[in-house]
Amino acid sequence: MHRPNAASPTLWAGLAVLLGLFLLLWGYGRNCPRLPDPPPAVFAAADLNANGRTESYRLDKHTLWVAEEGMPLWHTPPEWQVQEFLLADIDGRGKPELLLLVWKQGSFGRSRPFWQESRDYSWGCHLFLLQLQRDRFHPFWFSSALPSGISRLQTKTAPNAPPRLVVVVQGGGWQSWQWDGWGFKCLDSALPGHGLE
Repeated sequence: MHRPNAASPTLWAGLAVLLGLFLLLWGYGRNCPRLPDPPPAVFAAADLNANGRTESYRLDKHTLWVAEEGMPLWHTPPEWQVQEFLLADIDGRGKPELLLLVWKQGSFGRSRPFWQESRDYSWGCHLFLLQLQRDRFHPFWFSSALPSGISRLQTKTAPNAPPRLVVVVQGGGWQSWQWDGWGFKCLDSALPGHGLE
């Protein structure tokens, strides 16, 4: 005999799966690094390509806009959520670069290493180092997703010493990094219970 108001076992199984997925994603979302709210608009100026004309840099609502003498030169793609930028000689060669603190999905883009079998959709914090040559920005070095979110960047310089990048980590603590020709190496840190390798 069929009972018209009784829920089928398939319906209950489906609801249990949906509840399980919700709890899994809710727990994951609480433990993953988060993109901070957009800061007020930030402005800077520099001549990164040494052509005698100063570029203006404006970070507004997680997008970096670059113009030269009032003409648009470049802006970050919409999938990059830029939290902060620095114009500094990061690699110690005497010429400033553009360093971006970017939040985005995935680590590898179209070209993946052989061990990565499928596309990475995870949300993470990245450091992107770009150089301006003539009137185009070129990627110099892009990090994969960092294990901890970064909340702030700054550089420190000392006479006769390579520049250092100081990162302030979400949740407290900091690390001091130096460019080593292939990427950044950690020189010292004060992190509560974990590190960025």
